Amino acid sequence: TATPSRGGSPNSDIPQGSRSQQRQPQHQHLQHPPPNLQPPQPHHLAEDRTQQYVDSVEGEQQQQQQSTEGLRELTPEELATIPRDENGNLSSLGAVLHESGTCKPCLFVHSTVGCHNGVTCNFCHFKHNRNCRP
Repeated sequence: TATPSRGGSPNSDIPQGSRSQQRQPQHQHLQHPPPNLQPPQPHHLAEDRTQQYVDSVEGEQQQQQQSTEGLRELTPEELATIPRDENGNLSSLGAVLHESGTCKPCLFVHSTVGCHNGVTCNFCHFKHNRNCRP
């Protein structure tokens, strides 16, 4: 019967010279990448980012349009009560209470998202101190 060698490894019975010939570096296949793998060109990356941005802006505009389609029309009386901003533009329905200090600030109008309700928003579109938010 054969007795196992002291090392206990399966290759311990193979002579030293044969073992070194059997071992190949495992990373050898990484030395030469396939020719079809070229690094992306910078102008392609810029075009991709630009297209992604355009797609996201178009998506936001479409969402905004859909969310405002169900808004009611303001009566001339309501329009007359809405205060105007420093540029002369109508602010929002919620800004009617701004002068009295009882308005509630819109949390979206000055954010990157913006307010989708526009003039019909029930919250004030004037700028407020951060600590006065509800």
